[in-house]
Amino acid sequence: MSEAKVSKRGRKPTLTDSDRKRRRTEINAKNNKNRIYIGAQYDRWSELKSALRVQTHAEVAKILLDGYEKHTRIDQRIPVPNDINIRPTSPPRTCSENQEETSAVNASVMNTRDVCTFKDQPDVVPVEECLARESPEAIMKLILTSESSIFLEWPDNEIHIEDDSLQSDDEFPEYIIQYKYDEEAIAMEDQESLQSQDVKTEMVDSDGIFDNEFHVVFLDHVYCQRPYVNFGELVCERTRERLERERIRERFITLKEECKLNLSEHANFELVKRSKYLRYVELYDTEIPTIQTCITIYENFRAEIIVHGQKLSDSHAIWNTPELPSEFVGIHHVQELLQTVSYYTVCIGNPDPDFLNNLPVGYYGNKPSSTSAGYLEENFGAYYRYFYYNRTIRSSNCSFLSLVERCKNCKVYRKSLINKKNRLNTLHDRNSH
Repeated sequence: MSEAKVSKRGRKPTLTDSDRKRRRTEINAKNNKNRIYIGAQYDRWSELKSALRVQTHAEVAKILLDGYEKHTRIDQRIPVPNDINIRPTSPPRTCSENQEETSAVNASVMNTRDVCTFKDQPDVVPVEECLARESPEAIMKLILTSESSIFLEWPDNEIHIEDDSLQSDDEFPEYIIQYKYDEEAIAMEDQESLQSQDVKTEMVDSDGIFDNEFHVVFLDHVYCQRPYVNFGELVCERTRERLERERIRERFITLKEECKLNLSEHANFELVKRSKYLRYVELYDTEIPTIQTCITIYENFRAEIIVHGQKLSDSHAIWNTPELPSEFVGIHHVQELLQTVSYYTVCIGNPDPDFLNNLPVGYYGNKPSSTSAGYLEENFGAYYRYFYYNRTIRSSNCSFLSLVERCKNCKVYRKSLINKKNRLNTLHDRNSH
């Protein structure tokens, strides 16, 4: 090692490049003593920080954790012990490619201003509720540094650091963002203690910019992941996806409101105003009304038609109607769908008394089946024009909506029912003689 040169004033030595690099490496190693390095993000910090600032704190945690699971094949959970005297003895192992991904992460995100937690939906909770759930010393942290390096911090003073992970000066800059907090102040019931100057520390980026806000994501387990995952890119991707979902959601809400005002009913269909989706129903007007047809348009603007409790297949002829789009994004599309369905009638199946009388118990099921050619439908109080029927035998491939009184599949199955009836009549005549 080269000797340090003394400056002209003789007050302090001038370090050589090798000494400066060694010193910076020692500082970085000290700062990252309790951290496991899991990948450098290089020049993504400015992009990442910009993306984080357009989110709420709970959304930041959600975006990071979603990306953490989706793109890194997280599938091995190493529980952090509740007893802080029991320490993990080895770092997380690398996941094998054939292991399945896991989901459902309980986490919280904390900064110098407030505490937010989320499970199914983000919600702001008092500090004491958050900390009563689990001690800050007994959970690990996912930390973003000023150079967009990602660390996993364990509550272990003798944490195992990956080999040679601290040797590259480029991966660990001199100024690493630190998040400090006073554990005694956090444990206090008064939430305002988090906003005091005693628990706030300024964080310095490598470019010398001070910032009083920083996000630390607390995980309920230690998770392993692939190295060198670009979190900046993932966060931006998740942000774009979220904004697109919000845009689609707003369009759907606008369509619902427009239909409430201008298309509350059409033909025999009436709008279900309290439905979560855009839904129209047609009822049988009988003593005990039942739903004949239900048309639902979901938030992705895809339509579904249910007739007599059975969903219309995607291969039904109605979906090939030239006027019907694949997505019903406007009120004119919805009106066209209602009008098209109103042209059809519900297939009556085979309600003949000759087919229904003296049926053996359990001979027919009550829903379509791949193992049976037909099934028995009951208690719908259905009618076709002036013909009322409460029971009918349908083909398991019944189309339900037909331009004539009986669909093609039920016509074919009707021949089998007629042949069966004729055989029974012949057998009955022979026995009577």
